[in-house]
Amino acid sequence: AMAPRRRALLSASSASASGLALAAAAALCLGGRRCLAGELASPGDANYWTKLGTLSSSEGQLDPTFSQDVTEYMLTVDNNQVKSLSLTFGLDLSKYDSTELPKLLVNNEDFDYSPVETRAYIIPLDESIGPVDKVYTIKVADPNGATGWPIPRENAHEYNVHVKQPPDFDAVIQAVQIKAYVPHTDKEQVKQEPAFDPLTKAYQFKVPNGHDEVKLQMNCTRFATGMTVDGKAVEINSTQTVALPTAVKKINVQCIYDDSAWTSVAAQKTYALTFERTIEIDTDNFQIALNISADQGYCVMRPGMGEEHNSTGFVCRFRVGTPNFLLLITESNLDVVLEEDTTGKQRIMRSGLFVPVSIPDQRTYFTLRVLGTDIPLEYPVETIRAGECSTMSCPEGKLHRKDIMNIEAAYAHLCKAEVCSAKRDTARCCKDAPRCTTMALHDLSCPAEHVIDMGRHCEHEPCNVKDIDHCCVKGTAPAPAPEPHSGSSGHHGHHGH
Repeated sequence: AMAPRRRALLSASSASASGLALAAAAALCLGGRRCLAGELASPGDANYWTKLGTLSSSEGQLDPTFSQDVTEYMLTVDNNQVKSLSLTFGLDLSKYDSTELPKLLVNNEDFDYSPVETRAYIIPLDESIGPVDKVYTIKVADPNGATGWPIPRENAHEYNVHVKQPPDFDAVIQAVQIKAYVPHTDKEQVKQEPAFDPLTKAYQFKVPNGHDEVKLQMNCTRFATGMTVDGKAVEINSTQTVALPTAVKKINVQCIYDDSAWTSVAAQKTYALTFERTIEIDTDNFQIALNISADQGYCVMRPGMGEEHNSTGFVCRFRVGTPNFLLLITESNLDVVLEEDTTGKQRIMRSGLFVPVSIPDQRTYFTLRVLGTDIPLEYPVETIRAGECSTMSCPEGKLHRKDIMNIEAAYAHLCKAEVCSAKRDTARCCKDAPRCTTMALHDLSCPAEHVIDMGRHCEHEPCNVKDIDHCCVKGTAPAPAPEPHSGSSGHHGHHGH
């Protein structure tokens, strides 16, 4: 298992380099055994020394701290961006003759070394994006191997270093493939925009011919521990059927990594998928209407709108900041969104249902988009938070129309623009007041020595006692005109002969 790593096992530097050297030349018995007159055990002797003198790592901390009699260590590298580490270990060279050094092995492979050079064992940590969880065994052994009879025994010590490193969390939760296929075909792939890239988190699929379902294939990395479709856990890398009950269907899919050894909360990456199926529209019979709750405002369809002035759209006026819009459409299986032109914020519109829409400014522009059609259907919408008629004064002889609370449509009580104008809005906001001459119809009369001004109008509808002072002026009623004579004052008769 260690053969592929031989490429990076050894690195050399001078004895003064950082880290712990395998040996210092001064510690060696350079004159052979004679220099210490037999005080050193030779290979094959029971007392031949087979313990490490030092052990350290370039990353992380050994747990516990190294001791020559402790053989089990944990080495955790918390930084998942570290690509490799070096294990540096040394011998107590005062225990050996320079010609009788022990054998060193790492994971049962010979580790070549020189007592006068620093050599480190390199452990690669970038072989995959997943977690590292491996044990490296350093063995110090008598070069003569196993000896003794009848059962040969090896004089050796092994030190196990358990290396752990968390995964590259960003990488392990990425998808490696997202595709959609038309069902009941030989995997006819649905057109996808943009092309798949693990870093791109939103995709659109154009489903042809009005198909009401697609097959979705999303693959996560081999290190992912889970996968969800719209929050529901599914088998990793399994093919999922996505139903398309309406023209547009949006779902979220996730790759998940959850391992208690490295995470307290599951890491996950979400991809937003939009499936839009194409439906042929009978333009001769297709109808769409947009309106506002009658007590709040109204919408009218108007041609010549849009940037090119060649579109039919809607102008909507209202008196509240969040009017309730009502969409009516002949094709109920289509999806419609109201999209604000400047921000791109969308509200889904359902036919026959009131949808509250917050309008940020006095005058805001939207586009009403019909999704899933074989031809583009878009309608510009101009919204105006219009002034109320009550804010303007009606001219002489005119009265404001009845208050909105009298269950009359807002159409009759809103001006055409944000601020009312007498020139533009009088006809809409005002109506003729009753003449003062109608007071008698309501059993009203002027006080003594006062008469009704025939040219005035009441200030209320109908005229009431509050109008008497306005309608009556001081004076007396003119005397009735004399009746005309029916003939001359003489007696007329037949003249006889």
